[in-house]
Amino acid sequence: MMSGAKKSVCVSDNKMGVLQIEDNRNKVLILGNSFVASSSIGEILQRMCGYNMSVEAHSRGYANVGTYAADEYMLQNIRTGKYSAVFMCGFYSYGDVFDLRSIVDACEDSNTKLVIFPAHNENRSYINDAVFMYPDAVLIDWKAEIDTLISTGIAWSNFCVADTHSHSTPLAGYVGAHMIYRAIFNEIPQTTYFNQVSQSEINLLGEYTTSGTISLLDTSSAYVIE
Repeated sequence: MMSGAKKSVCVSDNKMGVLQIEDNRNKVLILGNSFVASSSIGEILQRMCGYNMSVEAHSRGYANVGTYAADEYMLQNIRTGKYSAVFMCGFYSYGDVFDLRSIVDACEDSNTKLVIFPAHNENRSYINDAVFMYPDAVLIDWKAEIDTLISTGIAWSNFCVADTHSHSTPLAGYVGAHMIYRAIFNEIPQTTYFNQVSQSEINLLGEYTTSGTISLLDTSSAYVIE
């Protein structure tokens, strides 16, 4: 007897080349909290980029969007056009969605790309609110990418530390750096050696490292013999 075999479909967009960076601006800024530090995303991305891009990553403990929106020194650095893109983590309340306006304005003053880039512990509702409120910002969904990889069967423990806050691991940082690199350079990163994450850990990602996409076969129309 044949019956339908249904299976959930996991799909992600590789966001290849979604950020159009000006040729004369080769520095990116990542703003976040301890998830930026625990994942080593700044160091991993710098290794991927080599001399093609300078990476500045800030990881203030318990920081949110509001933390950086209130930092006039940081806002002024953005206004001067120091960065080609700002990757913004830290959406934990509606106040953070509202506070993002200060970052948006600073980026608009300097024609800097603003990217909503949620870490794994952030609130989906507020992420969605931010995307709706600031349609010109680009969403590169680090949180969703990790969740989708977990849904394919890769163990949660490969991406999250078993501590109070479930901090992101360097493998999660590799995924985030991979996403940023693809969005900026419109290609898959070729660097394979990192001090922060081992090759055996990266190998867990399978074809993701060479395609930048996650997918499962849609078996909704397939059949199995019972």
